[in-house]
Amino acid sequence: MSSQHARVDRASHARSTAPSPELLRRLPYYALGLLAFYLIYTLSLIGRPEGWLLDGSGRYWLNDFAGVWTAGDVTNRGLPERAYDIAKLCAEQVALRGAPMAGCYPWPYPPHVLPLAATLATLPLIPAMLLWLGLTASVYGAVARLITGSWQGVALMLAGPATLNILYTGQNGFLSAALIGGGLMLLPTRPVLAGVVFGLLAYKPHLGLMIPLALIAAGHWRTIAAAGSTVAVVVVASMALHGLELWNLFFLQIGNVASVMQTHFDTSKLRSLFGLLQTLGLPAGPALVIHTVLALAVAGVVIVVWRSQLAHDLKAALLATAITMASPYVFAYDLAALCVAQAFLVRHALKHGGIAMPEFAGLAAVNVLQPLSGGLAGLLLVGLVLWRASEPSAERTSPGAPLPAS
Repeated sequence: MSSQHARVDRASHARSTAPSPELLRRLPYYALGLLAFYLIYTLSLIGRPEGWLLDGSGRYWLNDFAGVWTAGDVTNRGLPERAYDIAKLCAEQVALRGAPMAGCYPWPYPPHVLPLAATLATLPLIPAMLLWLGLTASVYGAVARLITGSWQGVALMLAGPATLNILYTGQNGFLSAALIGGGLMLLPTRPVLAGVVFGLLAYKPHLGLMIPLALIAAGHWRTIAAAGSTVAVVVVASMALHGLELWNLFFLQIGNVASVMQTHFDTSKLRSLFGLLQTLGLPAGPALVIHTVLALAVAGVVIVVWRSQLAHDLKAALLATAITMASPYVFAYDLAALCVAQAFLVRHALKHGGIAMPEFAGLAAVNVLQPLSGGLAGLLLVGLVLWRASEPSAERTSPGAPLPAS
């Protein structure tokens, strides 16, 4: 049978086993309902003892964003070195809250991110966090629109399981996912700009471990040069602004944070395979070995796939998934990147006959698994991508091809 006939047969099979049109029509509205639930639930926590924004006594209820805001505040006061002194930063947060705290939030980011934190800290804590969430959600939504081509796709991506955790913690999951998705969308047609976007992801270096492997495997040298130049520019600019000493303090801080995470950290907060195995009772050493073996295996798959002639959407889906599986220190808010991966996979499927019911069920299972284990969700998603890659329609196609009309 010719490749064209095989493609037609696969497309016909996908249409015959596809979810009902009525379900697909309603799905974005279910997503909007889920988004409304996230917002209502989060707002309902205001004023509770372990609430959101404010606790039951009317004091600030501090979350992860407090680490960003206090780091920015000390920078604005001319004391940026305090951002990398966990004891002093903790004292700043206790003073901000106006009451003792069981724990505090470090500033684990490189010095070139301090100007962003300082800008946010020109506002009071609560307006600053709401502005941060609003801006990063808007950027993520814009990238979702770019990938999916519809408001329905934006709604589905925003309603991913990571969103609730991002709202609750004030974390940067929207921004990281937007940089990953934006870079992957730009790569085929604007490789230099894609490199700039990937370079900006260096604010969280552990999320960039898989990207150089893919770019080198595919020979995207202009993108690699642009990414490296972007990192170099922001690093040199930060040195010119604050001096070299902050970078020394940053690397010391990374060691301190890693030590705390290995000794006093609640590993149930991690969504990596490493975190899952430790939660199940496996000691840290064996859990890290198993995680590393899995990460290396996924890295090998990334290299093979990115060296191949597969369609870019499938390569992008695989890489976005692999990014969440590389580091053992992946949290729930980092898993917004899995929504990016699913969007690229669906984008490819819609260009080639639609989504079969087994794929639809698999994607549903990915989202059910995410709050429990991003590692397991990632493994399932890698399997779905490779299943698609085995089809004739997975051969190279134009990355700019429009999506079929819904």
